[in-house]
Amino acid sequence: MNLVEGPHCPFCTDHVRARSIAENETAFAIEDQYPVTDGHALVLPKRQVSHVFELTEEEVRDAAAL
Repeated sequence: MNLVEGPHCPFCTDHVRARSIAENETAFAIEDQYPVTDGHALVLPKRQVSHVFELTEEEVRDAAAL
């Protein structure tokens, strides 16, 4: 899997970060533009990883807390 970083990452833009509905030390949440259900949100780590299993325990806890 190729990791898209920097200006080409769709989640690393100021526009996306401005839509944040919740945030903590290592993760943030945004409303989904195409929600499956009411209140559907995307929870994203602030650090870019190519796979969810690369997240630290702290990052997983912070994401779950949102």
